[in-house]
Amino acid sequence: MPFFEEPDVNTTINSQIFETIQYLNEQPFEKSHDIWGLDALPDGAITFYNASNTNLTFKLQINDNRLPGYHRTNGVTKLYVETKDDKNKTKDDLQMRVADG
Repeated sequence: MPFFEEPDVNTTINSQIFETIQYLNEQPFEKSHDIWGLDALPDGAITFYNASNTNLTFKLQINDNRLPGYHRTNGVTKLYVETKDDKNKTKDDLQMRVADG
């Protein structure tokens, strides 16, 4: 489930996301596993510029990185389902939804 959090004091959401991605790029990567420290990267960002009875102005951004390891299994951008094959063996099914936009 996506959650909302304000960026750190004296920074912008864009610079915080950029710094977090730089940090994640330095972490070990193992196929089919989330990158360690991924909880520091937001699923997206929303900035409200104006909100009134007659006007709503905002900017919405989403984490559209194509690598599955850069997404939490949140049911929006990445969906992970564990199923059984015909021999009752556990099978992992990973769905990336970023391309569906």
